[in-house]
Amino acid sequence: MMKIKNIMLGLLACGTFGFMSCSDDDFTEFKSALTVTSAETSIEAAGGTKQIHVDGPLASVYASASWLTIAQSGSVVNVTAGVNPDVQSRNAIVVLKASENDSTIVNISQSGARFEVNVPEQITVLAHGKSEATFDILHNIPVYTTPSADWISAVVTDDAITIYTEPNATGGDREGFIDVETGTVSKRIEIIQYDICGQYDVTATDFSTRPKNVSLPGKLIGGGTGNELLFCPDKYNGEIQIPMTFDASTNSIKVSAASYCGPYNNLYVYTVIVAGNTQRYEPQATVSGALAKTDDGQFSFELNEGDWTGTAISGFRLRTFTEQNPTSSNVKDVIENLKYPKFVRVAAN
Repeated sequence: MMKIKNIMLGLLACGTFGFMSCSDDDFTEFKSALTVTSAETSIEAAGGTKQIHVDGPLASVYASASWLTIAQSGSVVNVTAGVNPDVQSRNAIVVLKASENDSTIVNISQSGARFEVNVPEQITVLAHGKSEATFDILHNIPVYTTPSADWISAVVTDDAITIYTEPNATGGDREGFIDVETGTVSKRIEIIQYDICGQYDVTATDFSTRPKNVSLPGKLIGGGTGNELLFCPDKYNGEIQIPMTFDASTNSIKVSAASYCGPYNNLYVYTVIVAGNTQRYEPQATVSGALAKTDDGQFSFELNEGDWTGTAISGFRLRTFTEQNPTSSNVKDVIENLKYPKFVRVAAN
């Protein structure tokens, strides 16, 4: 009896090993009739169309998410996404079927949106000419601008937005705005347009060997654009005009070295920036100040900010030169020596 039992156990064991051996021999890995030969699987946040190329029969294709649109053309599958307004990236799969039981999948991702704009809530522009102000912007989705009036416009590039305003011929100040938006995020920029030209009282310190208070009244007139100004001291009867620049992005007026101001006593007058004990003749040396509107409706600015290679700016001079090329080799006399001049308008045009 024991002998029969042992024989049966032996047969059972052999059968088991035989079954396992037979199973291993018969197993074959499934291979789809459809092969993906190449695939573009990443879509920018701004949207676009990517392609999947296949080899073999393609009975049908669909996406797992509604934000993907699928279009098949022979062995090419076009995968299209619109703008992703979310800061988070998103993912989906495209299912390609050779038959009911034969599928291949491709993972598709789309980057999240980025929109950063370094623009103040309000900017000031000038009325006498076409003005522009440029600000940094970071975006990977379309940015749209909507102005409140036809005298305001804007251009958006990959890394900046420039706001333009047309001259104001209405005879007064005016206000408007422009909306900068991506479709889901919006920023409104208020725009105030002023006519700051007119007669100014200018007071300063003459920073010669023996400093003294000086007065240099004159007229501020508009230049060729809304960002250009000219100050004409009364004492020179309009012959000397000091070029100034208004920067709407920082609301400041500046004077640069090497700016030609006109002829004087058969010589040429240029601005010279003073930094410490050094005179700078390079246009990169500037002195500037913020524009302000006083309580009585007038305008003022003080040129008291500047820096040149780490040295604080003291002010600016008007100097004469023997040539129309301001250098230390042809420099002559100082005709004005102004430390931190303050301009206050006393009468409009």
